[in-house]
This record gives sequence, C-alpha cells and structure tokens, in this order.
Amino acid sequence: MMPVQLFQILIEGSEEFLNGFMKGLTEGTGKIGFWLILDAKTFHLQSMGERIIERLKYSKHTFHLILDEALYSTFQDHFSSHAVKSELKVIQASKVQNALFKFEFACYNPERANDINAMLSASNALDIQIKLENIKQTRDLSASGIELYTPAHEFEYTGKGTAEGSLKSILEFHNKMSECALFEINKINLHLGEEISISSLC
Repeated sequence: MMPVQLFQILIEGSEEFLNGFMKGLTEGTGKIGFWLILDAKTFHLQSMGERIIERLKYSKHTFHLILDEALYSTFQDHFSSHAVKSELKVIQASKVQNALFKFEFACYNPERANDINAMLSASNALDIQIKLENIKQTRDLSASGIELYTPAHEFEYTGKGTAEGSLKSILEFHNKMSECALFEINKINLHLGEEISISSLC
C-alpha cells in the first residue's frame, strides 16, 4: 500500500480563522482526510535565524498547515474566495517526505528495561525505523541494595536513538513515548521535499 502524500503549507494570518476555515471545509464538503496545524511544543518548526527573518518579513503570525492529498485538492478549490484571502495568505507549499525525532532512555531495573524494549518494538506496527546508539546494559552486583538516588546501581540500561517514518506514524509514536517516564524525547522534525507552485492559491 502506497503511503499517503502529505503537504505542508506555510500560511500567514489568524490561527482562529484558519482553524474555522479547515473545520468548515471538511464539514461542508464531507471530505474525509488528515489535516493538522503544527504545534511548536511538539514540532521543531524553524531555526532562530529563520524566525527572525520571518518576523521581519511578515506582519502577522505564520502557521504550518499539514494536509493529505485529498484535502489539499479541496483546499485549493475553496481557498480562492475573497473572504478567505482577506484573512489568510499562502506563503509557501512543499511536499512532506517523512518525519523523525530523537530520544534517550534510562532505567535501573531489569523489568523496566523490558518496558523500554516493548516500547521500541511497538514501532514495528507503525512502520517506523529505529536507529539505536550508545546502548549500555550493565549489572554490578557490588552495588546491590544501594538506593536509587546514588550514583551506583546494580543494574543500568541506557541508550539513545532516532525514530523515523511517516508523519502520522511518528506523531502517534511520539505521543505514546511521551507518556513513558523512562524516555526523554525531542521535538519532531519534518523532512520536506520539493516546493510546489502556489499560484492557484495567491
């Protein structure tokens, strides 16, 4: 089964209006599809330099809208109205290739190590590639009975890695991993493909 193509559209305007437009678009047309306005708490959107340039260039807020292929076509058809264009401006559009995030994990109990491995194995069902590095698993019997808050532990399992896959799968896996206290996770990065023409949206 071929993965669904996603698009990122950089839009200037009101987030409230954009949300309302997208909800009205899907409800009014009955079109079923995936859309998401990226949240800076979850996604790494721009570098500091890019944010400064954007603030100098644009007077309003800019938002990163993700659409699947079906909704992108509908978006193009309905974006041309004067009422919409008076509130929203499309700045750039690109194809989304994939997404990834980095993570680290640590535990000091063999049973919790099983929890870590189970979480990592859950990536298989989502077709996510996991690349692990600096894996360390040690058992020091001389440290048996030492309290958890001391530097020495009888058992230690640590490592870090990168999860990479489709945006929808990565978002689901990122949310799942964020609920596990054994992991520290970074924000999601998007890999964008070619820019696409926005002439029909201007």
